[in-house]
This record gives sequence, structure tokens and C-alpha cells, in this order.
Amino acid sequence: MAILHIVDPPIHPGGRRGTYAHLKFAIDYILNPQKTCDGRYAGSINCGCETALKEMIETKRQYGKEPVPGTEGYETDRLAYHFVISWSPAEQVAPDQALEIASEFCKEYLPEYEAVFAAHTDTA
Repeated sequence: MAILHIVDPPIHPGGRRGTYAHLKFAIDYILNPQKTCDGRYAGSINCGCETALKEMIETKRQYGKEPVPGTEGYETDRLAYHFVISWSPAEQVAPDQALEIASEFCKEYLPEYEAVFAAHTDTA
């Protein structure tokens, strides 16, 4: 049976490294070519994998939801969620099957959001 986990702490503004540093790190981690067979097991909805960060920032600008450094709540603003779907090694879910499940999850529960997803092949 799959387990859905929301990664904590949430993806928030990056402080001294820049407003979107934490979001960039999360996207880079999710789409890491060493974990996704050079992107073979990576995908996205409502944005491109290669342009996800830029598109997500632009969407925030378009809707007036950019965090403003120095304002109240800036450090705790949530920029994004990071979900992990995992299975026990005994379930032997193939990477292509895991990617399809992640894609369907995003389409079902995040249809109006920009999202990147991947199946990581570097762990059982």
C-alpha cells in the first residue's frame, strides 16, 4: 500500500539565499537526473520540467502572490508543497508505474496548479 507524505518543513522563501532558493532546491531535487534516469522518469503538469521554476514565479507575479522580503509572515509564507508517494520494497513498483501514479495523483488533486513529479530510481 502506498504512503503519501507531505514533506516538512514546507517550501518557504529562502531568506538570505533568495526568495525562491528553497523552491529551486526542491524542484532540482525532484527532477535530479541521477535519480530519474536523466529525466526519463520525470514529468509535469501546467508547466515544463525545464522551465518550472520560472513559470511558478511568473504565476505568483501574475496573481499578486509574490512574497515580499521584510514583510510580516515572509519567512513562513508557503511557496509550494512537496509530496512523496512511497511503497515498501516488497511491493516492487516499477519506475514507469510509479511515474504514472504520480502523474495521475497530480492530475486528480492538483489540476489547477503547476507541478513537477518524478519516480526516483536510486532507492528501492
